[in-house]
Amino acid sequence: MDLTHIVNLLSNPRDPISTTKESFIEENLRLRRALCALTRNFISTSSELSLTRKVLGIYKTAFPFLQLPREVRDQIYTYALTIPEPIVLAASPLELPVFLTLDNFPSQQLVPNLCLANKKIQAEANEILYSKNTFHFPNPSDLYRFEEDIGPINRTFIHSISIDLLFPSDRRVIPHPDLIANCDFQPVSPHWSKVLDTSRFMLIDDITVNVISSTELGFPEGDFYISRGLKEAIRDIFERDQKEGEVRRLTLRGFYGQVNWRFPKKWIVKLEEGEMIG
Repeated sequence: MDLTHIVNLLSNPRDPISTTKESFIEENLRLRRALCALTRNFISTSSELSLTRKVLGIYKTAFPFLQLPREVRDQIYTYALTIPEPIVLAASPLELPVFLTLDNFPSQQLVPNLCLANKKIQAEANEILYSKNTFHFPNPSDLYRFEEDIGPINRTFIHSISIDLLFPSDRRVIPHPDLIANCDFQPVSPHWSKVLDTSRFMLIDDITVNVISSTELGFPEGDFYISRGLKEAIRDIFERDQKEGEVRRLTLRGFYGQVNWRFPKKWIVKLEEGEMIG
């Protein structure tokens, strides 16, 4: 019997017309029995909760997480905030800040709320989140907004990015990037070149370029090649704050033909031939 039932008993007595002494005594005894039943249920539930706390290791005081060694905390951050696949970033139709889409990773989900625990945990967790994941940008404007959203400190942690590159047909006119707003950029070489040239990432050492297809827009026949402008933009972003001995990795996915010769020999260039992303 719960408290709601007791309230109902008080509000709806059995015999509202009877006001004799005997009826009051009977109603009082009935309410006493109801209160006793509620008390027994409370004591039983409280005992079960106490036992559950002991079994599950739930304590009344907060776990001293920050007293763990930094190496252990980093392992926890890595487990909670990293996934092997690229994190896809996309903007909403209302031009709101970019957001993470994790529908493709049902087996392992990120726990970004960990970064909101307190300022110290946020600083430590952000470094793991941004440095140990690959961020995928379907559109140049997504990268531009992402830079603005994460701020200057988190930008210094980014090491690996992935972009989609569209090869439109000759019939399609590509507007010059200087003549349109960033929000109107398309995943084509001139627009990617502009965004990468002006990006403020300083420690990028891994870039993946994915060829995407569109039957509506059409594709030219033959091999797909990195344009000179995009190649120079990638070279520029790789050479920012470069230290001796650091390796630069470039993955070209969906390209056809021998394209490795177009890049410096000191880069590790991986050509993945296969179906284009559609």
